[in-house]
Amino acid sequence: MLGAVARDIEAAAAILKKAGAREVFTFGSVARGEYRADSDLDLAVRGLAPEKFFSAMSEAMFAI
Repeated sequence: MLGAVARDIEAAAAILKKAGAREVFTFGSVARGEYRADSDLDLAVRGLAPEKFFSAMSEAMFAI
């Protein structure tokens, strides 16, 4: 299960970085090592222009 989550994080990070994000962070259960099958995936970005945030995050979430 964690392998799939790691792949999802990498895929989302690649999309967000392509849109201009300088850094992508995880937080919540994934970052604490407490991820379960019913957990969500919490991501934060740094350096992504505000006008691109929602479209880039939407693209990332639909990709995973």
